[in-house]
Amino acid sequence: MCPTTAPVTGAGMDDTVLAKLRASRAAIVSALSDAAGAEAAIDEAGDRLTDLLSSASSPSSSNLQSKAVAARALRARIDRAVAPAEPLLAALRRVSSLAEEAAQLPENPADTESAVAFVDRVDQMRDAIEDVVARGDEAVRRVEEAVGFLGRTTTKAAG
Repeated sequence: MCPTTAPVTGAGMDDTVLAKLRASRAAIVSALSDAAGAEAAIDEAGDRLTDLLSSASSPSSSNLQSKAVAARALRARIDRAVAPAEPLLAALRRVSSLAEEAAQLPENPADTESAVAFVDRVDQMRDAIEDVVARGDEAVRRVEEAVGFLGRTTTKAAG
């Protein structure tokens, strides 16, 4: 359920919902951009490790193999973090579509059928927003896990 329980009506609701959606979308885009950048850095590190492993002597080979395993583990974490992005983006598109529909007020507000259809669209939008929040929380949690793992890996490598 949405954490906001106070009823908001009219254009104020649309503005508030759209502002929250835009802020959520910006945060998600930023997180996904950071994850993509981290993935590129991991690819580069993996390439460097592969080159080093091919030219390394036996004693240093085990250290490099350990780093290669860590790089693969990090890549797996990043892949896992990026996985919820597509369903989240689909949910955001659904909310956007429903918001556009809900922004169109009924031609005759006194008409019961029009009012019921409008309320139905608003209910669908609320459900879609709740879906975005749930998917966004999962996406953010997974990106945070990957970033935390990267931080621990980087600290161990530097130390």
